Amino acid sequence: MDLSVSVHATIPVLHVDGDIDMATAPELAAAIESHSGGHHSPLLIDLTGCPFLDSGGLNVLLQAVRQMDGQSWLGVIGPSHNLRRVLEIVGLTSDPRFRLLDDLSWLCA
Repeated sequence: MDLSVSVHATIPVLHVDGDIDMATAPELAAAIESHSGGHHSPLLIDLTGCPFLDSGGLNVLLQAVRQMDGQSWLGVIGPSHNLRRVLEIVGLTSDPRFRLLDDLSWLCA
């Protein structure tokens, strides 16, 4: 997995390229922690380049959402149909601190 970071409209975006699995999940967790703004602002994770997410990666996302306060949220951009389904099954999509986004176009509006 390769991680890169950009900022769009003051919101950090973590771009994931490759699988998020037990071996790479700690790297994602560290990136989330360092770019979350103390959990008081939104954070986006671009999964358009992520073909696979195992339980380790899913746990990282669940923990990140749990740590968000009422003013912040975690957005996932462009997950594949299969990844989207997994996020729905575990209940992330019903949490108001979690958002599924198709792309970054809403930031430019």
